[in-house]
Amino acid sequence: MDVIYDKRGCAAALKRWPGLRARVAETISAQAAAGWFKCKGATGRLWHGHKLQECRVNEAGAGSVRVAFWAQGDRAEVVYITPTLVKRDFTRELERFLAR
Repeated sequence: MDVIYDKRGCAAALKRWPGLRARVAETISAQAAAGWFKCKGATGRLWHGHKLQECRVNEAGAGSVRVAFWAQGDRAEVVYITPTLVKRDFTRELERFLAR
């Protein structure tokens, strides 16, 4: 799967944890192959016409993070990465990010 990253929502996390880029792509590809069984709707808002999903990604350097993304066919775009794990707090943080 071809995974791209939104600079505004992902650059800080990817700079802080360089190994996260490969791990996020691997996790999203695995979820796509498994039918998105561990992914949930991230928010009711659309991102450039796409509905966002979210899932948790574990990586040795970063620990656990949540990522918001959309996927269509063999392409996915990661919109936001955060170490905030509580779903309610993550959704609130993502909503503020999308409002900017």
